[in-house]
Amino acid sequence: VLICYPLHAPGRSERWRERTEHWHRVGCPVLLLSGDHDPFARIDLLREAVKQLPNAELHVYSGVGHGLGAVAQDALERIAGFAGSLAGPIHSRQ
Repeated sequence: VLICYPLHAPGRSERWRERTEHWHRVGCPVLLLSGDHDPFARIDLLREAVKQLPNAELHVYSGVGHGLGAVAQDALERIAGFAGSLAGPIHSRQ
């Protein structure tokens, strides 16, 4: 789970590829949560970067900057759902 991933320094978006050049090697499922007003991640660049991840889901919060305090409950629910989707079958213990 990547929360408000710092894709680039504010005003330095040209360096985003350096921060994601290894993503094509990430084999596990990835959930990214980001605000569309985050100065550390231009959303158009983040959408492009996510294409490098073989198994990724990006959720963008409208009107949210760096930090998800304003949408914390929704973010927690998404993280819980994502984690639950990764869990194997639960066997009852008797």
